[in-house]
Amino acid sequence: MDEGGDYTGNSLQTTYIQRFYEKLSEVFSQWIPLEDVYYRNIEFGELEFGKVSEMAKWPDLGFFNITIAKNGGPIAFMLQDKVLMIGGLKDIKSVAAKLKVNNEKLKWACFEFTQDEDLLLITTDGYAYLIDPKTGEFKDKPVLLGAEFAMRPIQDAKLFENILVFRNSINQFYWIPNITQSMVASKFDYIAKLQDAQIHDYIIIPKGTKGASALELLIPDPEEGFHVIKENKGQSMYLRDLSQMSDDRIPFGKIQFMALNSKKDLLALYTEAETKGRIIVMKSNYQKEFNRFDTRLLEANALQWCGNDAPVLTFIDKIAIVGPQQFEILDFRTKTAGIKVMNEIDGLRIVSSEKTYFLERVQPVLLKSFKIASISPSAKLLNAIKSVDLNIPRADEIIRELGKDLITGIEDLLEAATMEHQNITVLKHLLRTASFAKTFVDPTEYDSNKDYKLALQIIEQLNLKHASMVYEEWCQTMVKYSTLQDNELEIRLQEKFDQLKIQIAEEQGINLTSLSFQLGINAANLPTLAMSGGRTGSMMPSGMTQTQQLAHQLGNNIKLNIDFTKLAKIADSRGKKRLANFLIQKEKSIVKKIPFLLEAQQYEEALNFAMEGGDPNIINKVFSEILKKFEGNNKQVIQKAASIPDGLRHLRNFARARKDENLLSDIAIMTSSLRQNQNQVQDMSGVIVSIKNAYENENIENRLDQVSQAMKKIGEIYKDDFYGKTLEEMLVTQSKQRDLFRTFKDQRLVDASLSDTIALLIAGGKEKEKDVKELKNTMKIPEKYYFMMAIRGFAKANNWDDLYYFINHKKPPVTYSFLAELCIEYGKVPMAVEAIKKISDYDEKIPMLIDITQWREAIEESFNGKRMEFLDEIRQKGPAFVEDFIREEMVKRGTK
Repeated sequence: MDEGGDYTGNSLQTTYIQRFYEKLSEVFSQWIPLEDVYYRNIEFGELEFGKVSEMAKWPDLGFFNITIAKNGGPIAFMLQDKVLMIGGLKDIKSVAAKLKVNNEKLKWACFEFTQDEDLLLITTDGYAYLIDPKTGEFKDKPVLLGAEFAMRPIQDAKLFENILVFRNSINQFYWIPNITQSMVASKFDYIAKLQDAQIHDYIIIPKGTKGASALELLIPDPEEGFHVIKENKGQSMYLRDLSQMSDDRIPFGKIQFMALNSKKDLLALYTEAETKGRIIVMKSNYQKEFNRFDTRLLEANALQWCGNDAPVLTFIDKIAIVGPQQFEILDFRTKTAGIKVMNEIDGLRIVSSEKTYFLERVQPVLLKSFKIASISPSAKLLNAIKSVDLNIPRADEIIRELGKDLITGIEDLLEAATMEHQNITVLKHLLRTASFAKTFVDPTEYDSNKDYKLALQIIEQLNLKHASMVYEEWCQTMVKYSTLQDNELEIRLQEKFDQLKIQIAEEQGINLTSLSFQLGINAANLPTLAMSGGRTGSMMPSGMTQTQQLAHQLGNNIKLNIDFTKLAKIADSRGKKRLANFLIQKEKSIVKKIPFLLEAQQYEEALNFAMEGGDPNIINKVFSEILKKFEGNNKQVIQKAASIPDGLRHLRNFARARKDENLLSDIAIMTSSLRQNQNQVQDMSGVIVSIKNAYENENIENRLDQVSQAMKKIGEIYKDDFYGKTLEEMLVTQSKQRDLFRTFKDQRLVDASLSDTIALLIAGGKEKEKDVKELKNTMKIPEKYYFMMAIRGFAKANNWDDLYYFINHKKPPVTYSFLAELCIEYGKVPMAVEAIKKISDYDEKIPMLIDITQWREAIEESFNGKRMEFLDEIRQKGPAFVEDFIREEMVKRGTK
């Protein structure tokens, strides 16, 4: 089905809708039936081999060693000593050249990806190398696994997660429990019978898997059955059948291949490969055999599992999915032979010379929704929406027939949508149908949290949003499960963020070719959508990769649509504090960032970000939250504020705004205490007496004299101190107020704060402009704070035209939220709404509209920002008629 298509537009003709439903009916026909279950083989695109000089457009993969990283990671190909990466880095140059040896001497026993997606190479003479795919360089010096391998070479090696197992020329097996910690190998017990045997396969059952008390190595016997060799010496056993563990005495036969499913609870054997092609499935603890089936599929190349569901046999140009009594063959006949498969936790990854695929089992909820002649509630609802689209009067009848099963049908559709990650058109159709059906449900019977209208709105911008969703999902997985150190993981995540930025820039029509040319970058080396894994290009002379240079040049104007706060919370919950800080630094929304920092008890960081924003309201909210956290413990709050430059001044302003005399007193006491600890405190009694006398004196000249004396005494005790600056501000302000009062006779100027003084002067009109500028320059007031005071003056003077000028300004000197709150304070709600609508952050603007009960505007902005989760809050807080507003907005936007 065409993923770019949809059918919800108002002008689409009936023929197009009919064609859509014809294609929708093909969904089921494309699934692969196997007994009572179905599978689907999803095509994920082509590997661009033709761009690599050493490879043909369709190479014969039979000539290559191939390894695939788990969880959708990169793919590597080796031809002799050349390593070719698909997934970003095209060519890791000749390994022989790097080692400065004759490539004919290099014979490889191991070519595998580690869990951290580094490439492990082991030579037959026992040297192990780790290659960093993003640079093509060796990460460390080679490690010699043992001198004995010069005489008895390593035949092959396998990596099971981080457990390395390998064997020498006499089939002595070795193991390393964790290659990220040590490369010291231990020997397994030697089985003399295996000395000259041709061993095609062996696997590891890790310690703790389904009751395994020790690491177990499983090796097929050359005649029949298999050997189990445990890491503990003297505990090996030979299993010809399961008679040692159960009553089952039927022999396994000669075993060619063995494989564990993703959960490692099932073991599959491929036996009698030359005559019967038998598949046996048993418990991995050897307690019970579930099934054996003679497929007659002979001489397969490998055995794997499709997730946890079914064994899969691999041949040169096809695979066979094997069920209990049947099998189904998938033919991959391409221009050249050779396929490679990799078991993933939820399916099977398949690489051919032309395309890559993902084989997975169709989940039951999808099956019952799309299976032909299904009578499940979800299938009936799909028929109902079809009748609406085709103008067939059947929908109401179907809804009535469903009755209470309507809710079941909706929930099944939503669950099916979470399972449909390949065909976006089908996903949208499932969500649209669920949304349509919900309109017939009594709200008291349905959990509104299960409404997936938001997901439908997100998918509407597929090209941009879906990429971000994919990248965010990858980042979540890495943050949760990666064993990389935090600093290494930061680098890996930053690579992904840079790649996403470039992809979004391309979607937005930015000319990357021209920009690359200006930077001297070869655009062909940049990551593209067709390359999974997304490795960066070769290193530039500046030390930055080409991708990093281009991403840096694009700046911060490209919005990645990633919830960095969510990622930071995951990192913080797993004790990765450094990584959490790295991620939260990338969050642009202060509304998201500051609550996380407060929750993580990073109070200084929260205050820093608030102060950088410069909005007094946000700063005050942070102080309020800190006070709540410490349950009114002023000492703790003052200590936090004192650790930040200018923090005490903001805390003092906060206390004054709240008229919190206790906090103001504690600030004074605590500051004195801090100085006392530094042996800098002197007798403050003279200062206190001077200030007391100043404010008891009604004569302005005497008052100023007393303040000057207090400031002088403070200066002798604390140089450049908070108190000194406070008294200096007081002295200059009151001196100016004296002069202004003598000039204008305005009683309001007496004992006004600096902020109020400026506001009063601005409210006085043009004749006081000179005095305002003089006071601003004398007090060295920053532009941002000055404009806050000035605009407040416009409000006090009812000069709303001047304030409205700033609301209409594209880049006002203050935030739109400040302008909005000022309008709200003075009851100018319509003007406040205009300011709020200019706020770019929907997490800030929509709650503000809700707080001032502007329901229609809040609903409109929820749709504009595709933030449908706010509709539930509007329904909860608003009157009953908000439902009418929501319905009108949906109709206006063509949403059914």
